[in-house]
Amino acid sequence: MTKRETIEAFVRGDIDRRTFVGRLTTLGVSAGAALAYATTFGQTASAAPSSGGAGYVVQNFQDDLEYGVPNPFPLEEGLEIINEAFDEIVAIFEGFADFLEDDFAEGVFDALTTIQEQIATQLEALSALFGTGSATSTRQFGQRSRLSAVQSGDADAFLQSLSTSLDDLTSRFAAVVPGTSEDAERQTMMNVAMVSGRHAGFVNWAAGNDPFPSAFQQPMSAES
Repeated sequence: MTKRETIEAFVRGDIDRRTFVGRLTTLGVSAGAALAYATTFGQTASAAPSSGGAGYVVQNFQDDLEYGVPNPFPLEEGLEIINEAFDEIVAIFEGFADFLEDDFAEGVFDALTTIQEQIATQLEALSALFGTGSATSTRQFGQRSRLSAVQSGDADAFLQSLSTSLDDLTSRFAAVVPGTSEDAERQTMMNVAMVSGRHAGFVNWAAGNDPFPSAFQQPMSAES
């Protein structure tokens, strides 16, 4: 059974999720990608006719490796929404200079300093890949006019604002990365996205929020 036939069988309800993932991995699809496919096409399967329903054809998604996680954003638009999230995070961190180590719980100030440094490194990498001189864009990530930074001296407000923005960034990466076709671009964005998820988890914990709200990252929708 080919990958297309496997997907169509899953959408029709002929095979269950476990069998679907197993067959895809046998066909050379990575376990992570197979699980993502199961989540994506499982939504289609729930709306499909029961097994044997005549005439049902799997939806043609914009894809990666023939079939993949649907990406509603063209690359240029996807980069723009990621840049918007980074702009907000950089703006929030402008207020970090107003705080002292004692304003936070033990270890949090040092961790936030590391996160700020790592984000600066991420922005440099993304700007080098997609910024000035690239074939894709002339943007510089995190270098546009800033939003109002958190400068009230309220550490709790700072952490809540930062956690919200980091959550937003990870959901945007989840929507954009799967549809990125170039290997180098996709790998760099995936690497940044994974570390951004770590940042979001830690800051949510420091802010008193649930650092692990779900086993899967919900991607930003085109309507968001």
